[in-house]
Amino acid sequence: MSFFDLFKKQKSEFHVAGKDSTWKEINNEVFRIVSFDRNDTYINSDGKVIAKSRLAPYGYLLVEWPIIERLVKLPIVHSNDFQLATFLFEDYDTEENKNLYDFLVVYAQKGASRLPAITHVLHFAIAPRLTLEKYYEKKKEYLCYDPSIIFGPYVWDGELSIKLNLDLKL
Repeated sequence: MSFFDLFKKQKSEFHVAGKDSTWKEINNEVFRIVSFDRNDTYINSDGKVIAKSRLAPYGYLLVEWPIIERLVKLPIVHSNDFQLATFLFEDYDTEENKNLYDFLVVYAQKGASRLPAITHVLHFAIAPRLTLEKYYEKKKEYLCYDPSIIFGPYVWDGELSIKLNLDLKL
C-alpha cells in the first residue's frame, strides 16, 4: 500500500444518509427497515433517551431503498425517532411479522430550513409485504407520488405513533 492509497475514498458497504447523500436528497423517500442498531443508546427508567455520545447519532436504521443498490444507514438524530424505532423493534420485530409486513420509514422534514436534530423527522409505518416495491413502481409512473398514502398526514409535534396501514391500496 502506498502513502496515497490512504487518501483514496473507498466505497463502503453502506450508503450513509447525511454523509454519502444530503438530507435534502432523501427527503420524502420511502425505505424498508431491515434492522435497527441502537449504537449503545438506551432509554432509562424515567423514559429519557441516553446516547453514548453527544456527537454520535442515537442509533441507525439499516434500510433498503430501490433507488440505489447498497443498503442505506439512516442515522437517528432525534430522541423521539429513537423511541419510535425502539417501540417498533421491541413490539413488532418477529420472524412472522417480517414475513407478513414491511416496516417502512420516511425521512420528512417539517420545514425546508430545519435541521434534522431540531425536530423529529422519521415517520414509521407497518404495511403489507412488498408495499415498498409497489410504491416505487407507482412513483416511476407519477413523478410526485406522495408518501402520505402510506404514512398518512405527518405529525411532528404532540403524540407521535407508528402508522398501521394494513389495507393499503397502491
